[in-house]
Amino acid sequence: MGGDATKTDEKTSGKNQHWTDDDRLRRIREMFLAEWWPTVRMAAGRADDARRHSVAYGTVGIQAALVLNGGALGALPATIGALTSAPRAELAYSAIPFVLGILAAGISVLFAYLNFEWHAQLEDLRADNGARSIEHMYYGAPANLVDTTAKSKWYESAIERSQITSVVCAILGFLSFIAGAGLFISIVLGSHS
Repeated sequence: MGGDATKTDEKTSGKNQHWTDDDRLRRIREMFLAEWWPTVRMAAGRADDARRHSVAYGTVGIQAALVLNGGALGALPATIGALTSAPRAELAYSAIPFVLGILAAGISVLFAYLNFEWHAQLEDLRADNGARSIEHMYYGAPANLVDTTAKSKWYESAIERSQITSVVCAILGFLSFIAGAGLFISIVLGSHS
């Protein structure tokens, strides 16, 4: 029986040593999580936010494009027909700016959506590399870091180009609406002269 007691003591002392290792691992895990949150989770959160913005922006942009130019285009024949006796060719000609406005607004929405999606992809890339780096630093896992410099630069360039394209097309959409409204007014006033 005395031999059994010694084995039990050895097991117990081994467990106590194991708990010491657990404490060390717990501290490493706390440090890991302290690094993980700002490096990985926040980047992933920004990616999620960018995706939510892309959906919201796309929805609002489509609504604005349809209401502004589409509503004007839909009301144009009835309004011109009631206010003027202008020929059908002038009526068709006056619809062109509104059609172009719808097209420009649609392109603007597409590039705004792509902009936010590329933001999300870039943040996902950063989060993934951050996670690999932290896992390597604290757990000794293989770093497996991927050189994302070229891909990051491509995303950053695409983001910049899509922002500019989206803004230019949005401005063209509103200018098309203004041109269409001006053309409509000139047709109505021209037929009354």
